[in-house]
Amino acid sequence: MNPSNSDHPVKKPLSADAQISTPDQMNPLNTRTPEALLRLKDAAMEAAIDAIALLENGRYLYLNSQHLRMFGYNDVQELIGQPWQVLYEPEEANRLQKQAIPIVESVGHWHGEAIAKRKDGSTFVQDVSLTYTEDQVLICVCRNITQRKQAEQQQADLLEQLRRSNAILQAQQEASLEGFLIIDQNRQVISHNQKFCQLWQIPQTLIKRGKDPELLRYVLDQLASPKEFIDKVEYVYQHRELIIEDEIQLKDGRIFERYCAPLPSPSGGYYGRIWSFRDISDRIAMEEQLRVSDQRLSLLVQQTPLAVIEWNTEFQVTAWNPAAEHIFGYTASEVFGKNLEFLIPEFEQAQVSDVVADLLTQKNGSYSINQNQTKDGRLITCQWYNTPLVTAEGELVGVVSMAIDITEQKRIQVELQRSQAQLQAILDNTPVAIYVKDLEGRYILLNRAIEDIFQIKQADWIGKTDLEVMPPTIAESILENDLQVILKGQSIHLEETVISQGEERHFVAVKFPLLNENNQPYALCGISTDITDFKRTEQELKTQKSFLQSIWDNINYGIFVLDVINQGEDFRFVSFNPAIIKTSNQSLESLVGKTLKQVFPQEMTKAFIPRYVEVVHSGESISFEEQFSNEHDLSWWFITLAPLKNAQGKVYKIIGTSENITERKRIEEKLRTQQNQIKYLLNNIPHMAWLKNKNGQFIAVNEPLSRRCGLTPENMIGKTDSELLNAEFARKVIRDNRQVLVSKQPQRIEQRIIDAQGKVSWLEIYKTPIIGDKNQAIGTVGIAIEITDRKQTEQYFRQQARREKILNQLTTQIRKSLEFETILQTSLASVKDCLTVDRCGFSVYYPHVEQPYWEVIQDSHNEDLPDFKGQIFSAAVIAPITERALNAEVIKIVDADLEENRIFRQALRATKTKSMVSIPLQRSSGQIGLLTCSIHQNKVRNWTDEEVNLLQAVVEQLAIAFKQAELYEQTRTKAQELEQAMQELRRTQAQMIQNEKMSSLGQVVAGVAHEINNPASFIYGNLTHTHDYANDLLKLIELYQTHYPNPPSEIETEIAKVDLEFIMEDLPKLIHSMQNGAERIKKIVESLRTFSRLDEAELKTIDLHKGIESTLMIVESRLYKNSNHPAIEVIKEYGNLPRIECYAGQLNQVFINILSNAIDALEDSLKQIRESGQTFENPQIKIRTGLTPDHQVMIAIANNGLEIPAEIQQHIFDPFFTTKPVGKGTGMGLSICYQIITEKHGGSIECISQPKQGTEFIIHIPIR
Repeated sequence: MNPSNSDHPVKKPLSADAQISTPDQMNPLNTRTPEALLRLKDAAMEAAIDAIALLENGRYLYLNSQHLRMFGYNDVQELIGQPWQVLYEPEEANRLQKQAIPIVESVGHWHGEAIAKRKDGSTFVQDVSLTYTEDQVLICVCRNITQRKQAEQQQADLLEQLRRSNAILQAQQEASLEGFLIIDQNRQVISHNQKFCQLWQIPQTLIKRGKDPELLRYVLDQLASPKEFIDKVEYVYQHRELIIEDEIQLKDGRIFERYCAPLPSPSGGYYGRIWSFRDISDRIAMEEQLRVSDQRLSLLVQQTPLAVIEWNTEFQVTAWNPAAEHIFGYTASEVFGKNLEFLIPEFEQAQVSDVVADLLTQKNGSYSINQNQTKDGRLITCQWYNTPLVTAEGELVGVVSMAIDITEQKRIQVELQRSQAQLQAILDNTPVAIYVKDLEGRYILLNRAIEDIFQIKQADWIGKTDLEVMPPTIAESILENDLQVILKGQSIHLEETVISQGEERHFVAVKFPLLNENNQPYALCGISTDITDFKRTEQELKTQKSFLQSIWDNINYGIFVLDVINQGEDFRFVSFNPAIIKTSNQSLESLVGKTLKQVFPQEMTKAFIPRYVEVVHSGESISFEEQFSNEHDLSWWFITLAPLKNAQGKVYKIIGTSENITERKRIEEKLRTQQNQIKYLLNNIPHMAWLKNKNGQFIAVNEPLSRRCGLTPENMIGKTDSELLNAEFARKVIRDNRQVLVSKQPQRIEQRIIDAQGKVSWLEIYKTPIIGDKNQAIGTVGIAIEITDRKQTEQYFRQQARREKILNQLTTQIRKSLEFETILQTSLASVKDCLTVDRCGFSVYYPHVEQPYWEVIQDSHNEDLPDFKGQIFSAAVIAPITERALNAEVIKIVDADLEENRIFRQALRATKTKSMVSIPLQRSSGQIGLLTCSIHQNKVRNWTDEEVNLLQAVVEQLAIAFKQAELYEQTRTKAQELEQAMQELRRTQAQMIQNEKMSSLGQVVAGVAHEINNPASFIYGNLTHTHDYANDLLKLIELYQTHYPNPPSEIETEIAKVDLEFIMEDLPKLIHSMQNGAERIKKIVESLRTFSRLDEAELKTIDLHKGIESTLMIVESRLYKNSNHPAIEVIKEYGNLPRIECYAGQLNQVFINILSNAIDALEDSLKQIRESGQTFENPQIKIRTGLTPDHQVMIAIANNGLEIPAEIQQHIFDPFFTTKPVGKGTGMGLSICYQIITEKHGGSIECISQPKQGTEFIIHIPIR
């Protein structure tokens, strides 16, 4: 050591005559006798409060009384000579044997804790300190710390419980929808949550001052009745045990629910009071809306013409409206509590029982038609609609039924079906072809004669046009004739040619329009007579004449012929066919030869003759209905007048046909009466109602429906849905009608309708098939009820449920996760799906830069849209958003094209944003966030208040999540800092222990080197003289032998005995060998001296090669060949290094660690290679040194063993990282090397390990 840097004298080698003063000569205690000193020591150990024991070779040598009492022994002899393991359980003894004892033996001291065992087997925790003396005696000092450990654990448990309780309480307060405020008994604020500040809009600066009077004044300014509030507060503070729960009104119209309760202490004292406030404004408004809805529903039930009856689950009447009283004759008081059987006749009870059973199983509502019994005993037919009443939990609590009396309607339907059946029978028994077409030319009626003529079935032609059943040219001619009839509204007689069974046939046809009440054609009727045979031959003509005569004689409607006189001045009767003679009430034969003017009175003549004149002048047939009366009866006739023309084309005769239609007129009059009754019924239904035939044409409509369509009822009759509704809606209605007709089942539909102005309304539509005699659907009846108000109420509640669902999901996510990114991602996806928007994103504003900007940190969007996450938007470009966000204003843009700011409008177009809404978020750190929902692809969205309120609620929850995430991040940062500090502490502690060990090792090595060096120097110094003396003696012996060749026998005997010749030959060799050994000792001592610099802390200028060589000398014994491995070859490639300034001892520590690891690696490699069946004959360690171009010293130490895996290389310099078995490595060697090289010397160390190339550690040290 350098004397100038040490307070201790430098140890020098002792000469042979040096005198040493012993410690005994310098110690003043040497005046006491050994016996006195022992007594003092024994007294001191007995007086100690700690248990003290001395052990030698692991067995007890001495124990004080505290030690005996601690372990429950009475006699010291019970433990003297016993091994220390008897006071510990085997597992604990093994732990101490592996952990503590090696440290004590190497370092000299160990301090720690252990679990000891008393004599009675009970255990306790002890604090143990072990010290190893130079006399190889182990001093054990211990103390019972069981109670202290228990107290520490209890304290830690209590602190953890307190921390958790506080965290849970704080989380519950912040997650609550109520605002909390806790006031102590001195009226000072001790706690509150953010919701309280938000409800009362209280600044944070005011709440932090914590004075209740100041808060009270701030609150009073917002109240509608401050005096009432302050009186209640004072009253509460005067009565500590009082709990209040009421409502308070604010000036801005909000209503708060207030709750106040005392906070008692466990000792029975009084901490203060807790106040909670909840905004119930929305709930109050909702309750008012529900009240109004209930009133409307009640009014509707009372005013509707439908019988509305409510039953309980026993099907006893619980509600009975006036319409039910009118239909069934019972008053409400008469039927309350009665079972439904009083309305059901016996023959209907089985069917009704099935309906009841279905309703009780909570199936969908049912529809049925039943006969019911009225109070006066009448049987009426009713149409029933039944709906189960089910609670939110799915429990059936009753049934609501609506009934309509359809008795008269059923009677009308039966009568109508009977009339239609009669008409069909007449047609089927008429021999001529008779058919009816609709205005579009489709066949809707055929008689049997057509089937016979064309050999077809009616079903093959019904619904088809002539173009579908005739050749095109013939069909077009027929259609042209039909069109003339429809346009003129008159009948025509003509010949038509058709194809029947591949043969061309000719017909004489009479076609005439069928007119409705408004004298408008709604169909065309044709009567065709086949005249093909008359066209062929004269014989056929005669035959046909006979045939016509036969028709004349046998046709069941009247035919008469008149001559035309003077171009229509008068007309003379020529003949009458038998049918007209039979149906006439007077003798017609007497009229033959008489004119119209002669037969009929002047008034009738004036009415008749113009029609005949018209036929003459027009040359066309006409048909009309005429009424005849006599003193006995009144009759109606359908008359057709057809002209007969001569060769010049002049009309010379008129053929008339007459059909008695008196009965048909009576039926039509009856049907009109029925229709008027139906019309009256429909018009007295407050909802839209109608009747349609099976073709979808309106038969009857009521006033509400026509008013809704903007037409008169008359204008709607005969029209179809395709003529009244838009194409898409009409197709749906026609499809629904067809389903009702095909299934013969009623149908209930809820239909959404958007009018031309974009107004949305809802209808509840009931459609019921009208069944004819043949069990065929012949039409439909429908009722449409306006349910827009109900739908809006349902929509409102769905929106509220949707809002609560999102907020609950968000609250749950906040509680489950403290990762804000996760919470934000989940929240945006939920909002996007809930509001059905194209994109939902969250942006953060960065103002403290040269050009402020917004950054999108999270984005949820449709798949067809680009991801905006990470996108930057200049605050100047979207200035309107920035300005309103900084003012905490909601930003709503309905149509981006209407945005006034041109730059902002272009930015919206660039992102294809059509509509958007943004809600700002003010974080506690002052940073501003923005939640944005947007619509793209040219779709405009008018953002509702409910949607904005929902987004604001989401932002409030995100603010809570922000706060929690910040707290969590702070906590995690603190934990990481503590973890790093703990790692650093452990590393420093390990390094200090290592340094202490190396320092002690250096001192021991230096002492050993010093002690060896003195006798070695003595031996080495005297070997030269010994060599000279021996040479002199050998020369003297040679001289004796030369001069005295024959010595006495006694000398010769001794010469032979000692083998003098061998001694003379071997002695020089022996001395030379001793010289070599002394040289070896000298080198070892020099290496030990160099290595002993480990405890030197100051910078020194040294030769690195000497340090490396001294380290190699220390580990040289491990390089020799042994049973585990062959000799390890060391290859040195030293460069020309200058002396460098460094911490020599610490560098030697680095070299020995790396070289020791290299030897360990080669031994492990040899073991693994041998186990795999291979050989490894040339283990090597290669040491290279040199200078780098950047003026640094490079030292590289490599071995050719197996490579280090990549995953281990990443942690090779980490503290406490080791791959060696327990007890063979601490994991601090390379970590200390890394610290010495990088921190102490400002250099670098790296490890390079590759397959089949071994491992190399390269060190670079800057030259100072």
